Amino acid sequence: MFTIIYSRRALRSLKGLDKDTSKRIFQKIEELSSNPFSIRFKKIRGTNCYAIRIGGYRVIYSVYFDKKEIHVLLIGPRETVYEELS
Repeated sequence: MFTIIYSRRALRSLKGLDKDTSKRIFQKIEELSSNPFSIRFKKIRGTNCYAIRIGGYRVIYSVYFDKKEIHVLLIGPRETVYEELS
């Protein structure tokens, strides 16, 4: 079981969304705790980050196997979330 750690930026993004969308995103992120690669994901080139798709939104996260942690870095619309990563 992995521990999920949210960045301040990710929490702020999650709180800014409507209730149904944030609930759906939160549930998907919680699914990652049992297996960080159980949901279809995309490796982000040039980083040690991964992205999962939830409707029009993306969740960017890193996995640390030695600590058994998943760090949720960014949550945002597909159009802008990758720009925020760099």
